[in-house]
Amino acid sequence: APLVFAMAHYGFGLEAAQAWYRAMTFLVVASPCAVVIATPAAVLSAMAAGARAGALFKSGAALESLARGSIFVFDKTGTLTQGRMQLVSLEVLQGSQAEASALAAGIERYSEHPIAQAITRAWTGPVPEVREIQAIRGHGVVGVLADGSQVWVGNRRLLGELGIELSPTLEQRLHALESLGQTTAVLGANRHPIALLGVADTPRPEAARAIASLKQQGARVVMLTGDRKVVADHIADQIGISEVYAELLPEQKLQRVQQLGQTGAVVMVGDGINDAPALNAAEVGVSLATGSDVSLESADLVLMKNDLTRLVGAQKLARSTARTVYFNLSFALGVIVVVGAFALAGMVPLPLGVLAHEGSTVFVILVGLRLMTHRVRG
Repeated sequence: APLVFAMAHYGFGLEAAQAWYRAMTFLVVASPCAVVIATPAAVLSAMAAGARAGALFKSGAALESLARGSIFVFDKTGTLTQGRMQLVSLEVLQGSQAEASALAAGIERYSEHPIAQAITRAWTGPVPEVREIQAIRGHGVVGVLADGSQVWVGNRRLLGELGIELSPTLEQRLHALESLGQTTAVLGANRHPIALLGVADTPRPEAARAIASLKQQGARVVMLTGDRKVVADHIADQIGISEVYAELLPEQKLQRVQQLGQTGAVVMVGDGINDAPALNAAEVGVSLATGSDVSLESADLVLMKNDLTRLVGAQKLARSTARTVYFNLSFALGVIVVVGAFALAGMVPLPLGVLAHEGSTVFVILVGLRLMTHRVRG
Protein backbone atom coordinates (compact mmCIF):
# COMPACT_ATOMS: atom_id res chain seq x y z
CA ALA A 1 0.00 0.00 0.00
CA PRO A 2 2.79 2.54 0.72
CA LEU A 3 4.34 1.58 -2.61
CA VAL A 4 1.04 2.17 -4.44
CA PHE A 5 0.69 5.54 -2.69
CA ALA A 6 4.24 6.54 -3.65
CA MET A 7 3.81 5.52 -7.29
CA ALA A 8 0.42 7.22 -7.61
CA HIS A 9 1.53 10.43 -5.90
CA TYR A 10 5.09 10.84 -7.09
CA GLY A 11 5.02 8.75 -10.25
CA PHE A 12 1.66 9.71 -11.75
CA GLY A 13 1.23 13.09 -10.06
CA LEU A 14 -2.03 12.39 -8.21
CA GLU A 15 -2.89 14.51 -5.25
CA ALA A 16 -1.94 13.02 -1.90
CA ALA A 17 -5.57 12.46 -0.90
CA GLN A 18 -6.38 10.70 -4.16
CA ALA A 19 -3.19 8.61 -4.03
CA TRP A 20 -3.92 7.65 -0.43
CA TYR A 21 -7.52 6.70 -1.31
CA ARG A 22 -6.30 4.52 -4.18
CA ALA A 23 -3.72 2.83 -1.91
CA MET A 24 -6.36 2.11 0.74
CA THR A 25 -8.74 0.69 -1.86
CA PHE A 26 -5.98 -1.59 -3.14
CA LEU A 27 -5.14 -2.64 0.43
CA VAL A 28 -8.75 -3.70 1.04
CA VAL A 29 -9.10 -5.51 -2.29
CA ALA A 30 -5.75 -7.32 -2.06
CA SER A 31 -6.15 -8.51 1.55
CA PRO A 32 -5.98 -12.33 1.28
CA CYS A 33 -8.78 -13.18 3.71
CA ALA A 34 -10.57 -15.32 1.14
CA VAL A 35 -7.31 -17.08 0.24
CA VAL A 36 -6.53 -17.83 3.88
CA ILE A 37 -10.00 -19.21 4.67
CA ALA A 38 -10.40 -21.12 1.39
CA THR A 39 -8.65 -24.30 2.61
CA PRO A 40 -9.71 -24.51 6.30
CA ALA A 41 -13.39 -24.00 5.47
CA ALA A 42 -13.37 -26.94 3.05
CA VAL A 43 -11.11 -29.27 5.05
CA LEU A 44 -12.88 -28.83 8.39
CA SER A 45 -16.28 -29.28 6.74
CA ALA A 46 -15.09 -32.49 5.09
CA MET A 47 -13.61 -33.82 8.34
CA ALA A 48 -16.93 -33.15 10.08
CA ALA A 49 -18.87 -34.92 7.31
CA GLY A 50 -16.50 -37.88 7.51
CA ALA A 51 -16.74 -38.10 11.30
CA ARG A 52 -20.55 -38.14 11.18
CA ALA A 53 -20.38 -41.08 8.77
CA GLY A 54 -17.82 -43.02 10.80
CA ALA A 55 -14.66 -42.06 8.88
CA LEU A 56 -12.48 -40.28 11.44
CA PHE A 57 -9.63 -38.28 9.89
CA LYS A 58 -6.93 -37.38 12.39
CA SER A 59 -5.71 -34.39 10.38
CA GLY A 60 -6.36 -32.33 7.29
CA ALA A 61 -3.10 -33.65 5.86
CA ALA A 62 -4.54 -37.18 5.91
CA LEU A 63 -7.58 -35.96 3.98
CA GLU A 64 -5.35 -34.29 1.40
CA SER A 65 -3.13 -37.38 1.05
CA LEU A 66 -6.11 -39.73 0.65
CA ALA A 67 -7.24 -37.70 -2.36
CA ARG A 68 -3.93 -38.60 -4.05
CA GLY A 69 -4.12 -42.29 -3.09
CA SER A 70 -3.65 -44.56 -6.10
CA ILE A 71 -2.43 -47.82 -4.52
CA PHE A 72 -4.59 -49.45 -1.85
CA VAL A 73 -2.81 -52.11 0.19
CA PHE A 74 -4.86 -54.38 2.45
CA ASP A 75 -3.89 -56.73 5.21
CA LYS A 76 -5.95 -59.94 5.06
CA THR A 77 -6.79 -61.23 8.51
CA GLY A 78 -9.25 -59.00 10.33
CA THR A 79 -9.26 -56.41 7.56
CA LEU A 80 -10.53 -58.09 4.42
CA THR A 81 -11.88 -60.96 6.46
CA GLN A 82 -14.19 -61.08 9.46
CA GLY A 83 -11.26 -61.55 11.81
CA ARG A 84 -13.44 -63.99 13.71
CA MET A 85 -11.55 -67.14 12.96
CA GLN A 86 -12.71 -70.53 14.14
CA LEU A 87 -10.73 -73.67 14.79
CA VAL A 88 -12.17 -76.03 12.18
CA SER A 89 -9.50 -78.75 12.08
CA LEU A 90 -7.52 -80.47 14.81
CA GLU A 91 -5.55 -83.54 13.79
CA VAL A 92 -3.94 -85.10 16.84
CA LEU A 93 -0.60 -86.81 16.33
CA GLN A 94 0.15 -87.62 19.96
CA GLY A 95 -2.13 -87.88 23.01
CA SER A 96 -5.83 -87.03 23.05
CA GLN A 97 -7.77 -84.26 21.34
CA ALA A 98 -8.69 -82.72 24.72
CA GLU A 99 -5.04 -82.61 25.79
CA ALA A 100 -3.99 -80.99 22.52
CA SER A 101 -6.79 -78.39 22.69
CA ALA A 102 -6.00 -77.53 26.31
CA LEU A 103 -2.28 -77.18 25.64
CA ALA A 104 -2.81 -74.99 22.58
CA ALA A 105 -5.25 -72.77 24.49
CA GLY A 106 -2.78 -72.49 27.39
CA ILE A 107 -0.04 -71.27 25.08
CA GLU A 108 -2.20 -68.85 23.08
CA ARG A 109 -4.48 -67.43 25.75
CA TYR A 110 -2.54 -64.16 26.19
CA SER A 111 -2.18 -63.42 22.48
CA GLU A 112 -4.35 -60.87 20.64
CA HIS A 113 -3.77 -62.45 17.24
CA PRO A 114 -7.01 -63.64 15.56
CA ILE A 115 -5.60 -67.15 15.03
CA ALA A 116 -4.60 -67.40 18.68
CA GLN A 117 -8.02 -66.22 19.81
CA ALA A 118 -9.70 -68.83 17.60
CA ILE A 119 -7.61 -71.57 19.21
CA THR A 120 -8.37 -70.24 22.69
CA ARG A 121 -12.12 -69.99 22.10
CA ALA A 122 -12.27 -73.59 20.91
CA TRP A 123 -11.42 -74.91 24.40
CA THR A 124 -13.51 -74.00 27.45
CA GLY A 125 -11.96 -76.34 30.01
CA PRO A 126 -8.93 -75.92 32.28
CA VAL A 127 -5.58 -75.28 30.66
CA PRO A 128 -2.04 -76.17 31.79
CA GLU A 129 0.13 -73.43 33.23
CA VAL A 130 2.53 -72.17 30.59
CA ARG A 131 5.31 -69.83 31.67
CA GLU A 132 7.87 -67.68 29.86
CA ILE A 133 5.49 -67.19 26.94
CA GLN A 134 7.21 -65.45 24.06
CA ALA A 135 5.45 -64.31 20.89
CA ILE A 136 7.69 -64.35 17.84
CA ARG A 137 6.19 -61.98 15.29
CA GLY A 138 5.15 -63.71 12.10
CA HIS A 139 6.17 -67.10 13.48
CA GLY A 140 4.12 -68.15 16.51
CA VAL A 141 4.32 -68.52 20.29
CA VAL A 142 6.77 -70.42 22.50
CA GLY A 143 6.42 -71.22 26.21
CA VAL A 144 7.60 -73.55 28.97
CA LEU A 145 5.54 -76.01 31.03
CA ALA A 146 5.98 -76.56 34.76
CA ASP A 147 8.16 -79.63 34.11
CA GLY A 148 10.51 -77.56 31.94
CA SER A 149 9.28 -78.83 28.58
CA GLN A 150 9.29 -76.31 25.78
CA VAL A 151 5.90 -76.05 24.05
CA TRP A 152 5.03 -74.10 20.94
CA VAL A 153 2.37 -73.26 18.38
CA GLY A 154 3.32 -71.74 15.08
CA ASN A 155 3.80 -71.92 11.34
CA ARG A 156 6.57 -73.43 9.26
CA ARG A 157 8.81 -70.42 9.91
CA LEU A 158 8.67 -71.14 13.64
CA LEU A 159 9.59 -74.77 13.03
CA GLY A 160 12.52 -73.61 10.94
CA GLU A 161 13.56 -71.24 13.74
CA LEU A 162 13.46 -74.14 16.19
CA GLY A 163 15.30 -76.46 13.81
CA ILE A 164 12.37 -78.87 13.46
CA GLU A 165 11.58 -80.60 10.18
CA LEU A 166 8.18 -82.02 9.31
CA SER A 167 7.92 -85.38 7.65
CA PRO A 168 6.63 -85.51 4.06
CA THR A 169 3.41 -87.06 5.38
CA LEU A 170 2.75 -84.15 7.73
CA GLU A 171 3.59 -81.67 4.97
CA GLN A 172 0.99 -83.31 2.74
CA ARG A 173 -1.61 -83.12 5.51
CA LEU A 174 -0.89 -79.43 6.03
CA HIS A 175 -1.21 -78.77 2.29
CA ALA A 176 -4.52 -80.62 2.28
CA LEU A 177 -5.88 -78.32 5.00
CA GLU A 178 -4.55 -75.22 3.25
CA SER A 179 -6.14 -76.21 -0.05
CA LEU A 180 -9.46 -75.87 1.78
CA GLY A 181 -8.67 -72.25 2.60
CA GLN A 182 -7.56 -72.94 6.15
CA THR A 183 -4.65 -71.25 7.90
CA THR A 184 -2.53 -73.94 9.51
CA ALA A 185 -0.38 -74.12 12.61
CA VAL A 186 1.55 -76.89 14.33
CA LEU A 187 1.37 -77.61 18.06
CA GLY A 188 4.35 -79.31 19.64
CA ALA A 189 6.40 -80.02 22.73
CA ASN A 190 10.19 -79.92 22.71
CA ARG A 191 10.99 -81.10 19.18
CA HIS A 192 7.93 -83.28 18.56
CA PRO A 193 4.73 -82.17 16.78
CA ILE A 194 1.62 -83.00 18.78
CA ALA A 195 -1.20 -81.79 16.53
CA LEU A 196 -2.00 -79.97 13.30
CA LEU A 197 -4.44 -77.09 13.63
CA GLY A 198 -6.48 -75.41 10.92
CA VAL A 199 -8.43 -72.18 11.37
CA ALA A 200 -10.67 -70.56 8.80
CA ASP A 201 -11.96 -67.06 8.24
CA THR A 202 -14.46 -65.62 5.77
CA PRO A 203 -14.33 -62.35 3.82
CA ARG A 204 -16.23 -59.36 5.13
CA PRO A 205 -19.62 -59.08 3.40
CA GLU A 206 -18.75 -55.67 1.95
CA ALA A 207 -15.15 -56.47 0.97
CA ALA A 208 -15.80 -57.51 -2.64
CA ARG A 209 -17.99 -54.45 -3.24
CA ALA A 210 -15.39 -52.11 -1.77
CA ILE A 211 -12.58 -53.62 -3.85
CA ALA A 212 -14.69 -53.37 -7.02
CA SER A 213 -15.46 -49.69 -6.29
CA LEU A 214 -11.79 -48.87 -5.75
CA LYS A 215 -10.88 -50.51 -9.05
CA GLN A 216 -13.60 -48.52 -10.82
CA GLN A 217 -11.93 -45.37 -9.49
CA GLY A 218 -8.68 -46.50 -11.12
CA ALA A 219 -6.94 -47.69 -7.96
CA ARG A 220 -4.41 -50.51 -7.83
CA VAL A 221 -5.41 -52.98 -5.10
CA VAL A 222 -2.85 -55.20 -3.33
CA MET A 223 -3.10 -57.76 -0.53
CA LEU A 224 -0.23 -58.25 1.93
CA THR A 225 -0.41 -61.07 4.45
CA GLY A 226 1.77 -63.28 6.57
CA ASP A 227 -0.51 -66.20 5.77
CA ARG A 228 0.25 -69.06 3.40
CA LYS A 229 0.01 -68.28 -0.33
CA VAL A 230 -2.70 -70.85 -0.97
CA VAL A 231 -4.87 -69.43 1.84
CA ALA A 232 -4.31 -65.85 0.70
CA ASP A 233 -5.18 -66.74 -2.89
CA HIS A 234 -8.35 -68.48 -1.71
CA ILE A 235 -9.58 -65.27 -0.02
CA ALA A 236 -8.30 -63.00 -2.81
CA ASP A 237 -10.25 -64.94 -5.44
CA GLN A 238 -13.47 -64.43 -3.50
CA ILE A 239 -13.11 -60.64 -3.23
CA GLY A 240 -11.50 -59.81 -6.56
CA ILE A 241 -7.85 -59.06 -5.74
CA SER A 242 -5.31 -60.34 -8.25
CA GLU A 243 -2.09 -58.94 -6.76
CA VAL A 244 -1.23 -60.92 -3.62
CA TYR A 245 1.97 -61.05 -1.57
CA ALA A 246 1.83 -63.80 1.04
CA GLU A 247 4.02 -65.35 3.75
CA LEU A 248 5.42 -61.94 4.71
CA LEU A 249 6.95 -61.01 8.03
CA PRO A 250 6.06 -57.56 9.47
CA GLU A 251 9.35 -56.09 8.26
CA GLN A 252 8.72 -57.53 4.79
CA LYS A 253 5.30 -55.88 4.73
CA LEU A 254 7.03 -52.61 5.55
CA GLN A 255 9.55 -53.10 2.74
CA ARG A 256 6.78 -53.92 0.27
CA VAL A 257 4.84 -50.77 1.20
CA GLN A 258 7.99 -48.71 0.78
CA GLN A 259 8.58 -50.25 -2.65
CA LEU A 260 5.00 -49.57 -3.73
CA GLY A 261 5.37 -46.00 -2.47
CA GLN A 262 7.97 -45.39 -5.17
CA THR A 263 5.29 -45.87 -7.85
CA GLY A 264 2.40 -43.94 -6.30
CA ALA A 265 0.65 -42.74 -3.15
CA VAL A 266 0.01 -45.79 -0.95
CA VAL A 267 -3.01 -46.18 1.30
CA MET A 268 -2.40 -49.04 3.76
CA VAL A 269 -5.37 -50.66 5.51
CA GLY A 270 -4.70 -52.91 8.50
CA ASP A 271 -5.84 -53.67 12.01
CA GLY A 272 -3.14 -55.68 13.78
CA ILE A 273 -0.01 -54.99 15.79
CA ASN A 274 2.05 -56.41 12.92
CA ASP A 275 0.58 -53.80 10.55
CA ALA A 276 1.73 -50.74 12.54
CA PRO A 277 5.11 -50.26 10.77
CA ALA A 278 3.46 -50.49 7.34
CA LEU A 279 0.69 -48.08 8.42
CA ASN A 280 3.32 -45.55 9.43
CA ALA A 281 5.25 -45.97 6.18
CA ALA A 282 2.23 -45.49 3.92
CA GLU A 283 1.06 -42.11 2.64
CA VAL A 284 -2.17 -42.77 4.52
CA GLY A 285 -2.61 -45.43 7.20
CA VAL A 286 -6.17 -46.70 7.71
CA SER A 287 -7.34 -48.84 10.62
CA LEU A 288 -10.64 -50.39 11.57
CA ALA A 289 -12.11 -49.40 14.93
CA THR A 290 -11.77 -53.00 16.14
CA GLY A 291 -8.06 -52.95 15.41
CA SER A 292 -5.31 -53.15 18.01
CA ASP A 293 -4.36 -50.08 20.03
CA VAL A 294 -1.07 -49.84 18.14
CA SER A 295 -2.76 -49.83 14.73
CA LEU A 296 -5.29 -47.23 15.88
CA GLU A 297 -2.46 -45.02 17.11
CA SER A 298 -0.50 -45.45 13.87
CA ALA A 299 -3.43 -44.81 11.52
CA ASP A 300 -4.30 -41.47 9.89
CA LEU A 301 -7.89 -42.54 9.24
CA VAL A 302 -10.06 -44.79 11.43
CA LEU A 303 -13.19 -46.45 10.05
CA MET A 304 -15.36 -46.40 13.15
CA LYS A 305 -18.09 -48.65 11.71
CA ASN A 306 -15.67 -51.33 10.45
CA ASP A 307 -17.18 -50.96 6.99
CA LEU A 308 -14.69 -51.03 4.10
CA THR A 309 -17.13 -49.24 1.79
CA ARG A 310 -16.63 -46.19 4.03
CA LEU A 311 -13.05 -46.14 2.78
CA VAL A 312 -14.33 -45.75 -0.77
CA GLY A 313 -16.65 -42.98 0.39
CA ALA A 314 -13.84 -41.33 2.33
CA GLN A 315 -11.68 -41.14 -0.78
CA LYS A 316 -14.55 -39.68 -2.78
CA LEU A 317 -14.94 -37.09 -0.02
CA ALA A 318 -11.19 -36.39 -0.07
CA ARG A 319 -11.21 -35.87 -3.85
CA SER A 320 -14.26 -33.62 -3.62
CA THR A 321 -12.47 -31.63 -0.93
CA ALA A 322 -9.38 -31.23 -3.11
CA ARG A 323 -11.51 -29.94 -5.99
CA THR A 324 -13.27 -27.53 -3.65
CA VAL A 325 -9.99 -26.20 -2.28
CA TYR A 326 -8.60 -25.67 -5.78
CA PHE A 327 -11.76 -23.86 -6.84
CA ASN A 328 -11.78 -21.66 -3.73
CA LEU A 329 -8.13 -20.70 -4.13
CA SER A 330 -8.57 -19.98 -7.84
CA PHE A 331 -11.63 -17.86 -7.21
CA ALA A 332 -10.09 -15.95 -4.30
CA LEU A 333 -6.85 -15.25 -6.15
CA GLY A 334 -8.78 -14.36 -9.29
CA VAL A 335 -10.80 -11.73 -7.42
CA ILE A 336 -7.61 -10.25 -5.97
CA VAL A 337 -5.87 -10.09 -9.35
CA VAL A 338 -8.80 -8.73 -11.36
CA VAL A 339 -10.30 -6.30 -8.85
CA GLY A 340 -6.80 -5.36 -7.64
CA ALA A 341 -5.81 -4.36 -11.16
CA PHE A 342 -8.92 -2.19 -11.51
CA ALA A 343 -8.22 -0.68 -8.08
CA LEU A 344 -4.71 0.29 -9.16
CA ALA A 345 -6.20 1.99 -12.20
CA GLY A 346 -8.60 3.93 -9.96
CA MET A 347 -11.68 2.26 -11.42
CA VAL A 348 -12.93 0.69 -8.16
CA PRO A 349 -14.39 2.88 -5.41
CA LEU A 350 -13.68 1.85 -1.84
CA PRO A 351 -17.24 0.60 -1.06
CA LEU A 352 -17.09 -1.67 -4.10
CA GLY A 353 -13.64 -2.87 -3.00
CA VAL A 354 -15.04 -3.73 0.44
CA LEU A 355 -17.92 -5.60 -1.21
CA ALA A 356 -15.53 -7.59 -3.45
CA HIS A 357 -13.28 -8.44 -0.50
CA GLU A 358 -15.97 -9.48 1.97
CA GLY A 359 -18.12 -11.04 -0.73
CA SER A 360 -15.33 -13.34 -1.93
CA THR A 361 -14.58 -14.36 1.66
CA VAL A 362 -18.20 -15.26 2.38
CA PHE A 363 -18.49 -17.04 -0.97
CA VAL A 364 -15.52 -19.40 -0.42
CA ILE A 365 -16.78 -20.17 3.10
CA LEU A 366 -20.20 -21.13 1.74
CA VAL A 367 -18.61 -23.27 -0.98
CA GLY A 368 -16.50 -25.04 1.67
CA LEU A 369 -19.52 -25.60 3.93
CA ARG A 370 -21.26 -27.46 1.11
CA LEU A 371 -19.02 -30.42 1.98
CA MET A 372 -20.90 -30.75 5.27
CA THR A 373 -23.72 -32.32 3.28
CA HIS A 374 -21.48 -34.87 1.56
CA ARG A 375 -22.56 -38.46 2.26
CA VAL A 376 -19.69 -40.85 2.86
CA ARG A 377 -20.66 -44.14 1.28
CA GLY A 378 -19.14 -46.60 -1.15
